[in-house]
Amino acid sequence: MEEIIERIVKKAKESSVSFLLGSGISINSGIPMVGTVKDNNIVPGIETYILSKLGFSFGEISKFINTIPFETFFEVLIDNGLDMKTFNKVFESEPTCFHKTIARFAQIGITNSIATTNFDECIEKALYELNVGYDIRISNRKRKKKKRGVIIRKFHGSIDDTQNLIISIKRIANKVGYDGRKRDVDSFIKDSSCIIVCGYSCSDIFDLTPIFQSFKTCEGKKIIYIRHMEDCGFEIIDDKNNSDYSKIYNMFGNFDLTIIRSNTNHFMNMLSKGFKVVPEREERYDTNWKQVIDECLNGFSLYQKHKTCGNLYFKIHENTKSIDFLYKAYNITDRESEKIACLRSIAWTYINEKKYSKALDVLLPFSNDCQEKINEHYVHYANIFSCLGICYTILKPDVAEDYYLKSLALCEEYQLKREEGYVLINLAELYDEFHDINKAISITKRALKVMHKEGYIDTVGICHSNLAFYYYTKRKYQIAQKNIFKAIEIASKLGENSLNNRLVIRNAIEIQQFIQQKLDSIREFKKLIDNDNSLSDKANCNYLAGELFRMSGQTGKAVKYWKKAKKQYDDLNMKSLFGDVNEKRLKEYTAKLLPQNRLVDKRTNGNKILES
Repeated sequence: MEEIIERIVKKAKESSVSFLLGSGISINSGIPMVGTVKDNNIVPGIETYILSKLGFSFGEISKFINTIPFETFFEVLIDNGLDMKTFNKVFESEPTCFHKTIARFAQIGITNSIATTNFDECIEKALYELNVGYDIRISNRKRKKKKRGVIIRKFHGSIDDTQNLIISIKRIANKVGYDGRKRDVDSFIKDSSCIIVCGYSCSDIFDLTPIFQSFKTCEGKKIIYIRHMEDCGFEIIDDKNNSDYSKIYNMFGNFDLTIIRSNTNHFMNMLSKGFKVVPEREERYDTNWKQVIDECLNGFSLYQKHKTCGNLYFKIHENTKSIDFLYKAYNITDRESEKIACLRSIAWTYINEKKYSKALDVLLPFSNDCQEKINEHYVHYANIFSCLGICYTILKPDVAEDYYLKSLALCEEYQLKREEGYVLINLAELYDEFHDINKAISITKRALKVMHKEGYIDTVGICHSNLAFYYYTKRKYQIAQKNIFKAIEIASKLGENSLNNRLVIRNAIEIQQFIQQKLDSIREFKKLIDNDNSLSDKANCNYLAGELFRMSGQTGKAVKYWKKAKKQYDDLNMKSLFGDVNEKRLKEYTAKLLPQNRLVDKRTNGNKILES
């Protein structure tokens, strides 16, 4: 251990060290750890406590925690009425010895860059107590506190800005704004030559793991990951095949990575001694966070509790239970908007089960509602008309278009960008069913533009995947391949749990297998051409190689082989199997390759081409 500490001390003297902090460092501050289930005991964390209060059993709590990301869980709570201003009190805690040690390091210049996934303000309080200046950056936006200070990057928002925190949670849950977070994380990595990672579980599979994975210039970037254990032992882990450490290697494997199993506070005390700083005394705080959560949940009406349960069951694919709770919520409320919301969710659950007739039974009563009612509840009706479009795409495709267009009109009028993107994707798929591929491509490009601008990365992936399939249908294989590669890149960012990846992977396999088959066939034809075969065989092989290049979208190469075939067919001076079609292809595609309607600008000696 002394050797590692010496290396860190040496590194800090050269350029200072950075810290990446997760929720584990705040465990004694009074903040509950994000819920985990271990050894058949419920650890009283935020998620587990809320789920138990909502009436879920131990087994169900395990399913939720293993299936739903933290941000998605809180998005459901926020959408069903969680008072975030009150809930923030859960994070109003005191700095631990860990926060105080890092503040002391900042005071003596050992670190000037701290990144955290935590919402709390413990690190800020610790710096303030030592009169250390700091700047806070959230989503790469500066919020100055004191000049010439430490940079604190809060990747997931902060409780001192409730609205920003809500937006941050929803953006992460919906896979929005990945590029913005990437800029923030990239700047942190660039500013750091040695990063010490503490209390972090590597569980941010959407927004942080892929960013660290994709960082290109890792040379000279050292990461020391502290894997916490209760006793004060010390062990360096270098087995990349160990499943217990696969998440760590998956996230930081392209850096110069050292994994240390040690008690985190013990490690920090050793580090303090290495920097000749007196170790901080360990203290434990209690903020009565359960009372805060009870206060928030007591503010939920019975309708909100039932609807929350219904939406949470939907997230773990327990559809029967989801529908039961949604109907309970529907029956208990007198408010029209709440009844509509419940029925809309019930219909969507049936659609996910492919029970389109049952979904129609729920949705059809809405189809003849007056425009005034539709405009009053425009968000619900935009989704209801979209759901009707999905059902009729399967049952009566000729009716589906009208409902999609109704939904699209509401989305455009009320600026419902996310909904607009999904309606456009579904409408394009309908036109694909009608064999109008050009229209499907055009509308998918519109969806791509909307979703890319809004930052919905998962839907951008769907658009690229669908475009790949449409171009594949049109035999424009090169364009199809470009789109599927983009879709695969996005799918890798989303992580293996993304449901959308099934579509991406299916299309990728079909397109890449097809193109590989064509390339393999071309290689075989080229071998035949180069071998000592008859002129007729060589001519036919050149023609077929040209056809395969055409089908793969490589027109220039296709023309090259057809020209060879033409010369050989001419030399044969006889009727051949492919001679006429080769002639026809050559004329058609040679004409396409010629520059049309272009003028040469003589002022640049023919180097500048101007469109006429």
